[in-house]
Amino acid sequence: MKLRLPRLVLFIFIGFCVFTTTSCLKDPVGQFGHISGVITYQGLPESKVSITLNSDPSITTTTDDKGYYEFRNIIPGEYLLEFEKSEFGIRNKVVDLKAGNQLEVNMDLYKIPKVSFSVKQVTNTQMTVSCFLTSYGDFPCDSIGVAIYKNYDHSADSTHVMYFYNSINNTDFLPFANGIFQVDNLESNTTYYIQAFALTTEPDYHYLKTDLTFINYHGSGLSDIYYIKTLPGTPQVQTLAVIEIEPTIAKLVGKVHDNEGGTIKEYGFKIYDYKTQAYVGKVLATTVSETDFSVRVSGLQPGTTYLAKAYADNAWETGSGNLIRFRTSDSLLVKDYDGNIYTTININGQIWLRENMRTTHYADGNSINEVYLYNNNTSMPTALGLLYTWKAAMNNVTTPGAQGICPNGFHIPTTTDWSILVSNSGGDYFSAGYHLKTPDNYYWNESNWADNSTGFSALPAGRRQSNEMFSGYSYYGFFWSSTEFDDNNASHFFVQYNVKKLGFEGALKNFAESVRCVKN
Repeated sequence: MKLRLPRLVLFIFIGFCVFTTTSCLKDPVGQFGHISGVITYQGLPESKVSITLNSDPSITTTTDDKGYYEFRNIIPGEYLLEFEKSEFGIRNKVVDLKAGNQLEVNMDLYKIPKVSFSVKQVTNTQMTVSCFLTSYGDFPCDSIGVAIYKNYDHSADSTHVMYFYNSINNTDFLPFANGIFQVDNLESNTTYYIQAFALTTEPDYHYLKTDLTFINYHGSGLSDIYYIKTLPGTPQVQTLAVIEIEPTIAKLVGKVHDNEGGTIKEYGFKIYDYKTQAYVGKVLATTVSETDFSVRVSGLQPGTTYLAKAYADNAWETGSGNLIRFRTSDSLLVKDYDGNIYTTININGQIWLRENMRTTHYADGNSINEVYLYNNNTSMPTALGLLYTWKAAMNNVTTPGAQGICPNGFHIPTTTDWSILVSNSGGDYFSAGYHLKTPDNYYWNESNWADNSTGFSALPAGRRQSNEMFSGYSYYGFFWSSTEFDDNNASHFFVQYNVKKLGFEGALKNFAESVRCVKN
């Protein structure tokens, strides 16, 4: 005969299983165990203490007015009991519960230190944190410190946790202990979460684990967590180039690589006289495109050398770029048949056009054949000019010093003209290129070595090879001379981005390269 339980009894049995233990099996006598006890502070019962039995899942109860608690019908096993109440240190105890046992686990609490902090002198990389111990609790304090981390849940970002300790002797600080910590190497424009702590000398709770979430287990007081944001850093700025140089005007180009978290309030350039190093003034940028900015500076003196550097101000810090030296053109301006205007530069008596030729007609109006735009790209900077075969540049003659494509009164430089230029540019081919190239990363590859002390302003326009392929842009500048090297080659000179020398060799006449002109 099968035994049938009344429905009410069955319901009570199921409820008992759910609400009292971690599981419910057939219930022979002695299957479960029980834990109970009394929580006190200084010998007196302590109510509203939270006790957690770390099982799966955890079970939590609270002491009554008499400090009493209990856990009933617990499956046997080893458990961690945790006792916690505000202003008291977290106590814990491991118990081994046997079937049918009723364990009595009592605990006497102790008060933990109270600690707070303040933050001063916050910069983009530093802050000063002062800790204040406002109450010692029931045990002497061993040390106080501060934890700083980037995530509110600092255990998830332990690589950024920083601890600073200040060992103290309890008798040295009356009425309260304190510590001041200078925190360095912070990241700019970054939010940090800060928490102060105080460690006690209570024997069982003397050491500090690396994860602050466990500090309270070891007799420590913790402050509330507050956050603070470091200031923006110094903008990272580069002076890219000085271009479109005229006798009294020049265009300056800069770039902000990193605003370091601050909104840029002002872009501009600072100008200095190269000879006297005197500050001439600053000019605010008028054209800003994302991170690049530029301005046209007027009121300069013809044939004068200046220094310029870009700057950007984010209201907290001002970042400055590298200094670039540039020389304004002489007052002589030259026009070709197409109407292009070229500025000139007087280099120790030699007067050169300081820009590459970009005409498509000879001075007599005849069209030039075999003239090319690099990669046939119409968006290439105008200052790079056009590329000409030697035959086109010379206007079909082979006479050294021929006018070729140059404006009236100028000619294609001979090798002798180039040698004189070298003498006026430091005296040797090994360093002349350094003094002839523009010192920028606007046209040139970033590894460009140059100071352009002559004002010649050589640019890396590249060339067109005999196989109709273009190469060398931003790395090389090639310039024809009017002197033949042999029947198939003409002498040319070249500058390279990562060397200081001016190169000299022969190049196939059907290559297309840049042309500079020198005054007769």
